[in-house]
Amino acid sequence: MNQVIYWVRPDFFHHNHIHQRKIKALQAAGIPASILATPTPDQVKAHRREYDRASEVYRVQIQALPDDPGTSRKARRRLQLYFAWRLLRSSRLLVQCLLVDPTVLGPLRRIPVLGSRLRVVVDYEGDLPSECAYALTVQMPGGPKEVPPEPHLKSYEWNLGHQGRELATADGVIVLTPEQQRHLEDRWKRTHRFLIHPQEIPSTGRFSSEARETLRSSLGLRESRVLLHLGGTVNPWHRFRDLCGLVGRLAERDPSIRFLGVIRSADLDHARLCVQESGISGISILLTASPEKVAGYLSASDLAIFPRHHHSMTRIVTSAKVTEYVASGLPMLGTGAHAGLNDFIREFQLELTIPGDLSVSPAIHRALTGFFRHGQDSRWRQSVSDSAMKRFGDQARNNSHYTSFCRSILEGPGLTAEGQGWSLPQDGRMPGRSSIGALGL
Repeated sequence: MNQVIYWVRPDFFHHNHIHQRKIKALQAAGIPASILATPTPDQVKAHRREYDRASEVYRVQIQALPDDPGTSRKARRRLQLYFAWRLLRSSRLLVQCLLVDPTVLGPLRRIPVLGSRLRVVVDYEGDLPSECAYALTVQMPGGPKEVPPEPHLKSYEWNLGHQGRELATADGVIVLTPEQQRHLEDRWKRTHRFLIHPQEIPSTGRFSSEARETLRSSLGLRESRVLLHLGGTVNPWHRFRDLCGLVGRLAERDPSIRFLGVIRSADLDHARLCVQESGISGISILLTASPEKVAGYLSASDLAIFPRHHHSMTRIVTSAKVTEYVASGLPMLGTGAHAGLNDFIREFQLELTIPGDLSVSPAIHRALTGFFRHGQDSRWRQSVSDSAMKRFGDQARNNSHYTSFCRSILEGPGLTAEGQGWSLPQDGRMPGRSSIGALGL
């Protein structure tokens, strides 16, 4: 029997609803599929309730490892034994790897019989080398750099080389946008079996005038101009402290402005500290919400703030939050970094673009009035929301492309022990590994 294992990072909880949609699509297409998470004992101890719920309610398979497989040979051996056992029980086994290390699977291809059953797909929600460069340089003068200088260069080069080893293990690659596919092909100077699988816009994300009125009344925001931030706050690309400073400057010019933060629960204390230090506690409401309730807060808001830096990390993929803003017909105050959605955003004039340093000129202040007017116009919001759903919300079509891709990988020829090899370009700094056979423990 052919099977799919969707192997996700240990702290998958906040995106489990997205993973579940993929599993259900595969199962509906007649492909047995399940989710696997491989936490360490410390992670299990810290998140016992979440793991128990994932296992009992969503049937997520939890395989605890003795240590981090990135640093522990014993943990990698344990993983290989687990996947070998699954291969013994399968005609073909496709392992879709999301934010985990697929190179652990490479040596299994050398095992007679079992190796021919294995298929590997890497699922890239972003570009780790670009994210590494961004994180290492975001605090430098002039903002984040595409390639970090010394002494950070080695860390970037390691991530770049590791991406090459990941791709050398893969039968197929899933990316979010055409920009991301072109970025990988330009970097590695060759093509691969790609699926462009964009961020899904759930049907529950539609604008609702009823939810808008109900929530604005209950939150005491009926007469306010509401700025929204949705998601996390602690990662540098959220720029949450800068965002709070921007809210404060806007509120000085417009006393009707209020800030609504729908924050990831793990980041709520950090968000409160940032709001307090920025002096906007008196105009802020911070709360958490389940995925099913987020759409109501989107409808209740007038303008989202999305202050990303201009960097390859943000030019080739866009945040799932932007798809939710678009689905709700919610205008944005942002910096124009929205791969895959820029055409739609320009067509409907959904974004008031500000510089990367988040400075606000008198012209931008004047333009804000019109954007707030759109955000408060339920008929306009509904029209944009309907158009977004029509263009991006066809889940049946997206699911069909996804399941067809997985089926083609499962049923098609796989890599051999010699591999097809993605090596670094000639001017790369890291020595690439050109075959699966070169991958060892």
